[in-house]
Amino acid sequence: MIRRLLSLDVCDEVAVAQIEAFRRRVPILYAVLSINTIALAATHYGFAPPSLSVYIPSAVVALMLARGIQWYRVRHGNIDAVQARRMIRQTTILAVLLALAMLTWGCLLYDMDYGIVPNAPGITRRGHAVLYIGLTVICCISLLMHVRLAALIITLIVTVPFCTFLLISGTSIERAVAINLGLVALGMLYVLFVFSEDFEALVLSKKELQAIGFHQERLANTDALTGLSNRRRFFAVFDEMMSDRGRFALLSMDLDGFKQINDVHGHPVGDAALVEIAGRISDCVPEAHCVARVGGDEFCVLYPLRSVDELAGVAERIVTACSTPIVLAHKTMAVGVSIGISEVDAPMECATHGNPIERADYALSHVKQSGRGRYEIFAPHHEQSIRRRSAVDQALRAADLDAEIQLVFQPIVCSETFEIVGYEALARWHSPVLGEVSPAEFIPVAEQGDTILPLTRAVVAKALAEAAHWPERIQVKINLSARDIADHAQMLWFLGFLERSGVAATRVTFELTETAFGGDLDGISASVGLIRATGARLAIDDFGIGYSSLSYVHRLDPDLIKIDRSFVQRLGQDRSAVSIIKTMVEMCRNIGARSLAEGVETEAQRDILIALGVEELQGYLFGRPGKVDPTMMDEDFVCQPPRFA
Repeated sequence: MIRRLLSLDVCDEVAVAQIEAFRRRVPILYAVLSINTIALAATHYGFAPPSLSVYIPSAVVALMLARGIQWYRVRHGNIDAVQARRMIRQTTILAVLLALAMLTWGCLLYDMDYGIVPNAPGITRRGHAVLYIGLTVICCISLLMHVRLAALIITLIVTVPFCTFLLISGTSIERAVAINLGLVALGMLYVLFVFSEDFEALVLSKKELQAIGFHQERLANTDALTGLSNRRRFFAVFDEMMSDRGRFALLSMDLDGFKQINDVHGHPVGDAALVEIAGRISDCVPEAHCVARVGGDEFCVLYPLRSVDELAGVAERIVTACSTPIVLAHKTMAVGVSIGISEVDAPMECATHGNPIERADYALSHVKQSGRGRYEIFAPHHEQSIRRRSAVDQALRAADLDAEIQLVFQPIVCSETFEIVGYEALARWHSPVLGEVSPAEFIPVAEQGDTILPLTRAVVAKALAEAAHWPERIQVKINLSARDIADHAQMLWFLGFLERSGVAATRVTFELTETAFGGDLDGISASVGLIRATGARLAIDDFGIGYSSLSYVHRLDPDLIKIDRSFVQRLGQDRSAVSIIKTMVEMCRNIGARSLAEGVETEAQRDILIALGVEELQGYLFGRPGKVDPTMMDEDFVCQPPRFA
């Protein structure tokens, strides 16, 4: 308790705050005390000995002037806790010395009766000495409130002895003055303690508010799962680095195979895997300006750009580190990472209005399309691709899709009879601005933008209009994108148009591309439920190369699974292709789905697929995409390979 009252037991923040506040008042304190001392010396000059009227006050004033200059020099700048405590001790010691000096000097002058002060009738020099000591006490308490110990010591050293002295040896008036001075000092001390307690509470509350603010800022800028910076923090650092006009690299990363971990092992294991990968990435880039998790399994790094070779080495380290198997809960999981990189020269970016984030994302997309588990640095030829994509996107937005989109149909045959059982509708676009645009080019652009929905509507309308003229036994297969499946209104439009088209729903198969499986499985299941409610069928396209997994197959329960052409093309070259396709066919039988092989181009491929039990075949061997020949849909027509090879 005593230590607390004497300000010896305060935290670092309070000590620093005391000195911060006190150093702004020190010049005023020394100025007032100096003026008070000079005034008392002046009234005794010529009457008291020079030692009392000149030398002692001059020394005291010189000391206060020197200390005032020292404090003035440190009136600005940061002070740490160690410095603050040292300054409080120095101030307290000096306060004791000054108090003793002033008390002694004032008492010596008081003890000598030099009569009335000139030009001040009724004011004696002894009265002036009493006034001097009283003003000293009040001034010190008032201006030393932030350094409570110093104020308390001065009050006790000066007031108690001097008031006692007056009570014992003074006149009745001087004894009354002593009592008055003592009571005022007590009142001032009470104010001192109350003020210092409130000041300390204010400092501590400010500390708590700062801690809360820091915590809130940290929560707002930190990914709760991995502890890395979050998306908000990443963009803030990115904008700051662009403003600083420096050179740096932006690495955009996406994990390979992470969705399968979530599907097979569950989200808790998936979260643990993300934490592990986040740690590996951070360990690979200790000099990074920012390492952030910006999405589910998406990470970004802002790294100082010194040389392309160093940047390539950093990317290689990340790829190697992330490809090391993860062992969690006695389970070994394989994860990889694909990285797209853009080099950023902020002054040049500002001049050319470039978009480093878009370039890094494009490089990442290129990596994922051409082979995962590696990195690619954005190059000039990528810039041309971006301009082309932008031109395609603008042309799509301005296109009259009903007039510009045309359909071609590729036949699908039964592997046992070679009879045509259906056609797949494939979109072709002739733009009045760009000319013929490949589906491999405009469909990904449409999926990333907002034009895939009207594009798919145009395809569905044209496909059903064509299928209305076919025999009832001929199926039509129509591709849907991830955006179509995710849009509830789009699905309702499809089903409503199907009902109005006059084509039996049982003749229609909607094919879901594997990109659709990267979204919400519950939403996909709901859309599939709408499809099945009409009697239409469901197929999974390009099975085995993307997001498909047994969990998706189990939940969606497809009617048809299309084996991707990449497996078919390896037949006769890679023995594992036969085993893979055989496994897929067995799976189809087990779940009650038909199997279809895409990309059949040779008779050797056809024969192997038939031997493996594939039920439907599609490829150039049986017909290229084009207009439907009505004669090919006759019941006695057979697609003989020699005729269509």
